[in-house]
Amino acid sequence: MSRFIFIGDIHGCIEELRQLTSLLDPRPSDRVIATGDLVAKGPDSASVLRHFIAHGWDSVLGNQDARLLDRAKEGHLDEAPDLSDEPALLAWLEGRPDWIDLPEADALVVHGGVLPGTPVTPDALRNQRETLRTLRFVRRGCHSDWEPVPKGAEREGDRFWGDLWDGPRTILYGHSPTREQEPRVRAQTIGLDTGCVYGGRLTAAVLEDREWHFVSVPAERIWLERKGT
Repeated sequence: MSRFIFIGDIHGCIEELRQLTSLLDPRPSDRVIATGDLVAKGPDSASVLRHFIAHGWDSVLGNQDARLLDRAKEGHLDEAPDLSDEPALLAWLEGRPDWIDLPEADALVVHGGVLPGTPVTPDALRNQRETLRTLRFVRRGCHSDWEPVPKGAEREGDRFWGDLWDGPRTILYGHSPTREQEPRVRAQTIGLDTGCVYGGRLTAAVLEDREWHFVSVPAERIWLERKGT
């Protein structure tokens, strides 16, 4: 029986990725998808990309992935200098989609989040491309629709989007690291960034026979000191 395996933010933590996937032992029939931010902040972004490419795995594009690609076009790769002479790896990363819809698993993969009430259609998701990568908090707008709250503009009464999403898909996402080093599981959202690069854990959610379970490994060390949320 094939499985769907979803892996949280890796940020260049190749040893933790190898340990996690060794425990999972993905089969050729399994679908392995990361929630984005494969690169930057951690020790070995190039090896993470090679690992995904070699195994034929996939990922959505995270905000740090997109930022690194923009910096690369400007000739600056200070957050991942190991990619400075790796145009093929950067080209593969640039080809990652903003979302992956899996009707057969009743799941949708994004990096940041989806505004509550959004239809899961290509047109609706395409209109939220930046939001899909960066969403954390939302608030009611003037027409009573949910609107994204820019980072740093949060205020009392804002809500975390994943607490409000009620379908039609279960959404797997990263971007918002949990201090408890446990996945953020709600009725129809699963947050998988458990802060590996900050010394937390690298976590995968596995869907098998319509049942979810979680597998994680601890970080080898604190690769980056955490600031805020």
